[in-house]
Amino acid sequence: DIAEPINANRDEPLESGDVLVIDTLSDDWYITKSTKPYDTSIAGIYTSNPALYMGTNVQIGVQHNFTSKAPLEHNGKVPLALAGQVPVKVTLENGIINKGDLLTTSSTPGHAMKFTLLDPEEAIDFNDLKRILAVNEQRRNSILGKALEPCNQGFCKIIALVTLQ
Repeated sequence: DIAEPINANRDEPLESGDVLVIDTLSDDWYITKSTKPYDTSIAGIYTSNPALYMGTNVQIGVQHNFTSKAPLEHNGKVPLALAGQVPVKVTLENGIINKGDLLTTSSTPGHAMKFTLLDPEEAIDFNDLKRILAVNEQRRNSILGKALEPCNQGFCKIIALVTLQ
């Protein structure tokens, strides 16, 4: 995977596999754990062992000594996976996850869930159809990536292909 160091909320413990979003409540720019479904401020996944780590010096294939829990000892920054194959925490909040399913943020802090769209055919009138289409458009801007492994129990850590939208 490809990762870049990014400022993290120092008051929040982060772990490898956490889904991270841009902290929209802070005056400064930080990332923090995701806490709401279909969050369009999605940033990526905390990764503990990136294959390509970009920063002041790009490092390829170097073993990094990031722990599974981010100590924020690298100037308050954590490695944020921007692309590639990365372990991610998931929940079945939106149904069983199969290989190839799109993933998005969930209401479980730091976890992804299966991405779904609302069915326009279930609209009861034109205004409801407009609402459904607007919700679906917003949801499309919250895609984290694709599941490369299934999950059929409450919580899992699976490999995802990060493809931020």
